[in-house]
Amino acid sequence: MTLITIAGQPIETLETACPWPGMVTSVCQLSNSALSESECLEPSALGNLTSAKRKRMFLAGRRAAHTALRRLRPSESPLPILRGDSGEPVWPDGFLGSIAHSESLAAAAVLECREPVVGIGLDLEPATRRSRHSIRERICLSDE
Repeated sequence: MTLITIAGQPIETLETACPWPGMVTSVCQLSNSALSESECLEPSALGNLTSAKRKRMFLAGRRAAHTALRRLRPSESPLPILRGDSGEPVWPDGFLGSIAHSESLAAAAVLECREPVVGIGLDLEPATRRSRHSIRERICLSDE
């Protein structure tokens, strides 16, 4: 078994310890997932994805997103996440989220929002010392 970490933390930690109140995350490993088109709540969104790799990444991202939505609203029926004109996820009313993919992972961060929020972002990239420093300069205040 390979231990996959994000920012030095096991994936399971990321899924349970999100630093922002009300935000839920979920991660899906592509290599360990039996992903099926039949489980997709938005089958029409698969129509223009031609390669098996892109379909697998799409399905893994949607699985992660639906898992996060279920964590926010466990008693509700699954909510569809539609696909916008540019391929972006269109979240159900009252939710905002982000989906990211890499060669081996898909992740989603979802927030239930009652007030207007412009957006949230999530990205999966290999972290080097240099990239961590560059990212920290862009997104953190000097005292963080």
